[in-house]
Amino acid sequence: RLEADDTGGAVDHRILTVATFPDTVTVTLERLVLAGGDVSGLDPSQTSVEGGAILADDVALVDVLLTGNRADAGGAISTFALDATRTTFDGNTAELGVATGGAVLTFGDTTLENVTFTSNVAGEGGAIWADLSGGGQPDGDLHHAR
Repeated sequence: RLEADDTGGAVDHRILTVATFPDTVTVTLERLVLAGGDVSGLDPSQTSVEGGAILADDVALVDVLLTGNRADAGGAISTFALDATRTTFDGNTAELGVATGGAVLTFGDTTLENVTFTSNVAGEGGAIWADLSGGGQPDGDLHHAR
C-alpha cells in the first residue's frame, strides 16, 4: 500500500512521477493500493496538476486499487498510454472547473480489461477522459469493464 504523505513539505503529494522524455518507459505496477495522492489546486507553473496518484508516459496496472486521489485533471492517473487489468478506480476526483477524467486522463492508447470504476467525479468524463486534441486517433480496447 502506497499513500501520499503531506508532512514532508513537498510542492505536491503525488505518489509516483516518472519523467522519461524524450524516451518512453513503461511503468508496471502490480498488486498495490495507491491512495490519497493530491495535486489539486496547486500552481501549474511549479508542478503538473494532472494525475493525483500517477503521472507517467506509459503505465501498465495489474491488480491495483487507486482510491481517494485528487488532481485538477486525471484524478488518479494521467498518462499517454494505459494498459489496466483487474484494476479498480474508486473515489478519485478531478477538481478544476470543468475538470476532465475523474479517474483517468489519457492521451493515447488505452486498454482496460476487468476494470471497475466507482464513485469517480469530474466535470466531464467521471471515469475516463481521452484527450485527442494533439491529433491522435481513438485506439483502445474495453473488456469486462464496469
